[in-house]
Amino acid sequence: MTIYNIEELNHSNENDWEEFNKKTDGGSFFHTLKWKNIIENSFNSKLHYYLIYFDDKVIAICPFCENTIKGFRGLIPISPSDYRHLLIGKQDFNHLEEIIKKIIEISRKDKNSFVMITTINQEVKDYLKKNSSLPYPFFRGTGNFVLNLKENPPEKIWQENFKWKTRNSIRKFEKDGFTIREATSIDDLKFFYKYYKMNLEYRNRIPYHFSHFERLWDTYSLTEMRIILLCRDEKVHGGLLLFIYPPSRTVYLRHIAIDRNLGARYKLDVYLCWQSIRFASDINFDTVCFGETPNDPNETVYKYKKSFGCSYENIYSYVFPFSFAFRMGYNMYKYFNLPQQIKKIRDK
Repeated sequence: MTIYNIEELNHSNENDWEEFNKKTDGGSFFHTLKWKNIIENSFNSKLHYYLIYFDDKVIAICPFCENTIKGFRGLIPISPSDYRHLLIGKQDFNHLEEIIKKIIEISRKDKNSFVMITTINQEVKDYLKKNSSLPYPFFRGTGNFVLNLKENPPEKIWQENFKWKTRNSIRKFEKDGFTIREATSIDDLKFFYKYYKMNLEYRNRIPYHFSHFERLWDTYSLTEMRIILLCRDEKVHGGLLLFIYPPSRTVYLRHIAIDRNLGARYKLDVYLCWQSIRFASDINFDTVCFGETPNDPNETVYKYKKSFGCSYENIYSYVFPFSFAFRMGYNMYKYFNLPQQIKKIRDK
């Protein structure tokens, strides 16, 4: 007799979680338990991490965050995270129906009004769309830009993907005496944060508190995180924070810092991303993730990331409601920008 079982993360099954994430296609830096601790401590999130077993073998891991939307308590994907999807081994897709049943079962048991399940896999997406009683996903039109370095090595990006203007903008930094170095001290971190904050405020966005970056600095080693700094005459003018995940041979571009006082002559984002691509190639990694981006081909950031040769990886999120009142409210607010309200909650 085959038995399916779901367990909430605890000390006895932590190793099962980490090993499954490392060995499963689609596993990511953002599924690690170190990242879980960062979210809990930096954002005071109440997380619920579940493992699903089939005859004592892990077949799925599910990272959720407890949240309240319009007075209804439920489980949504973890945030802030570029990757927050339900992770299932390819060989275990035949268990998909039972996996979803177990997630719904534990969510109901905890008296939630709904659970939102996110995937980047087309097969899982088709199942969720077919079986969710709500016809609309919460977050439509979003995904991650991913650069495959096997298909697009730096030489090809430089010669074929970049336009002449892009190559020229990169050459300006070398011509004008800029250099790249790694952050090695808390003072370097403070310089990085100064221009990270400046850049976000320039874009009318709210920066994370410095304590979040201190926590990252204290948590991760150089094999897991690096901050590259752009300097001239020993003065820092910007930087880029990278997460490194060896099991999937992926570098994630996470936070950028830009000295807006340098003016329009310099395209710091282009140069820093180019240096990050070269770094990923030098350590023989296969993938660079440029982060989550709205699926709008006319939007500037979309065009910018695509110019490197990135492919777009859609994110799909579907809701399974357990409360009649929530179901009715969801359908009503669907027509009154509920997705935007929920996105604000997710991005806090």
